Amino acid sequence: MKKKSAGVRGSKAKDDVVVPSDEKSAAFVRDLVQRGEAVRPKAGSPLPSTATHEIVGETADGQPILRRNKFTAF
Repeated sequence: MKKKSAGVRGSKAKDDVVVPSDEKSAAFVRDLVQRGEAVRPKAGSPLPSTATHEIVGETADGQPILRRNKFTAF
């Protein structure tokens, strides 16, 4: 049986934010954006059903900062 994490339920966990800080995380972010799984939300519209991440900002060098909204199962 899977244990539930205390304090995470009902709020966004800190680990749900992806800030590209090295080549591996930058490649992960680029891939999500390229596949359309990370999108910038449009005012008043929900995220597309294919989006797993939302673009919530940018780093100083212009790379997207993402927040995970859901998981996909393959």
